[in-house]
Amino acid sequence: VLEKLFDYAQRSAGEDGGVGYSTASGQQGQGNIGRTAGVWLAALGLGRADHPYTEKMRDYVRQHIADTQGGHASLQQHVLLAVVAASALGPEAAAEYWAG
Repeated sequence: VLEKLFDYAQRSAGEDGGVGYSTASGQQGQGNIGRTAGVWLAALGLGRADHPYTEKMRDYVRQHIADTQGGHASLQQHVLLAVVAASALGPEAAAEYWAG
């Protein structure tokens, strides 16, 4: 089940690692902080920190940590998951999140 989940997330993503809305044409590659932070945090919690796609998601999260107003998803999802991810990334990312 987990392999299917992570495979789907990776196939939905763009080159930048942001988890997309769907694998369908026109929806693939449209990552946002809410979806990507959630899947990245799940990957960490499930012991997949060293997987190449997990590292790509981490980089996306780091680059978009303060982008809680963007994307097509619940604003609450963006704000909550981004702040948890910022804490997981460390003090510098947390400061950037709160400055944003």
